[in-house]
Amino acid sequence: MKRWISITLCGLLLASFGCLLKTGPEAVRVSGQVTRNGEPMADVIVSLLGTDIYTVTNENGQYSLNVSTVEPGEYTVKAAWKGHYCPVTQQITVENTSLTDVDFLLDDAPYLYADFDDEEVGDLPLITGIRSKNNLLPQIVDNPGDRPGKSVRLTKADVTQGNAEDFYYVLPETIEDKVTVETWLYAEGTSRSIALGVGDQNVSDLSAVSVYLYSNGKIYYYAGGFKDTGATYEAGKWFHLKVVVDVPAQQYDIYVDGEKVTDVPAPFRNDKLTKLNRVGFFMYVAPGNEPQPVYVDSLLVYQE
Repeated sequence: MKRWISITLCGLLLASFGCLLKTGPEAVRVSGQVTRNGEPMADVIVSLLGTDIYTVTNENGQYSLNVSTVEPGEYTVKAAWKGHYCPVTQQITVENTSLTDVDFLLDDAPYLYADFDDEEVGDLPLITGIRSKNNLLPQIVDNPGDRPGKSVRLTKADVTQGNAEDFYYVLPETIEDKVTVETWLYAEGTSRSIALGVGDQNVSDLSAVSVYLYSNGKIYYYAGGFKDTGATYEAGKWFHLKVVVDVPAQQYDIYVDGEKVTDVPAPFRNDKLTKLNRVGFFMYVAPGNEPQPVYVDSLLVYQE
């Protein structure tokens, strides 16, 4: 009797130990590698859109997303270096299988696409930097007006300071050829506020491109002085701004809502620049003047 009890207890212990060793269902994963121009890319954020699932590539450009918690179906996977650079998306089907291979090739991706829709309202935007004396206040907000999504609201905290403030992105590659910059803008008023800048060390007084939202709702560029493009903008209304930059020729064309507004190309503000790697906005408000908030959405930088 004692022997039977002993054997039974031993069997129960072995069965319990076997259960502990048993693994659950294998995780459903999306894995792959991200490369650009044949080189693996580290620090690329790979995310499953519509969820909070994301990861970051390692030094070999490899990633692995655990998608076990989502329902089977069609999803979009996005890869973007440091959040906004060289973004690429792919459609995938998540099934009850253990692994889906998805590689990303960023060779033909735009340099930058920042639409801010994946960022939290109230946070500072995911950008490269701010050249400021803690006076510029970029903040993620829901878009005003009839445009869906989110944008960055730019304004100044201290109206007693008149210094320029930069909000910028450093591009993943230096540009020595042609490049196009596009964005949507919304100004709360029509006084002088911000300028789109493309440059090297900064995007303001030493930049190549300076396109201003100027006083009285006019759009100017700067080249040895302010030049009127003849184009205008309205307070409380979104408009599209596009700049096509020819770096070797040191000039650029300006388009507003799809129409070219420069009869002849605008010359570089800083004619010493032969390469560009920084895109953004700078704001200057004369001391004592009330700042005019401006909203920036869908900032896109690419080569055609």
